[in-house]
Amino acid sequence: MRRCELPSFTAPEPGTTQAVDWALGLWERAWHEDTLDAHPVMARAALWLREHRPVVARPVLVHGDYRSGNFMYDDQLRINAIFDWELAYLGDYHDDLAWASLALFGCPDEQGTPLASGLLPLDDFLTRYEALSGNPVDRERLFYYQVFSYYKISVIAVATSLRIAHGRRTHLDAMMNFAAGLGYIGISELNRLLDRA
Repeated sequence: MRRCELPSFTAPEPGTTQAVDWALGLWERAWHEDTLDAHPVMARAALWLREHRPVVARPVLVHGDYRSGNFMYDDQLRINAIFDWELAYLGDYHDDLAWASLALFGCPDEQGTPLASGLLPLDDFLTRYEALSGNPVDRERLFYYQVFSYYKISVIAVATSLRIAHGRRTHLDAMMNFAAGLGYIGISELNRLLDRA
């Protein structure tokens, strides 16, 4: 039950693909409005994402940029604040788990084991999430949202950031050019995941 009136957060129907439909529609629209050039991997990804949309049984608040760079910690290393909510929407909690698990936002430990969001090995990260939240993690659903996450990163970096830089109307032009390079890492990862699918 809602305590606040949030007209921009219309709740998708539980037990449907509506949450995914709306989110995917938003990101496809951003790609088509912002891109300077078409890209076959992005077209392939959008088609795959549409064809494999999962049902969202119970839409929840998804942060949209859930990773260690957006957490604030206290002196006991407990998270006490989460920043950057501009990508938030109502959808599947697997979306935040997928975003936090991307290699792009992780790093290896001293033994070379990849850490989800630089925190824990992926299996430990997901096991602890399940234990603390009570939400089961579906690996196929997680994979879907990992593909979707790299699609979103590619839209942000290859399309939106380049469009902003190309427009030369902001002091962030140089940073937007830098961010565009991350997009090609995103597209490469996107292509790798789609080959696996």
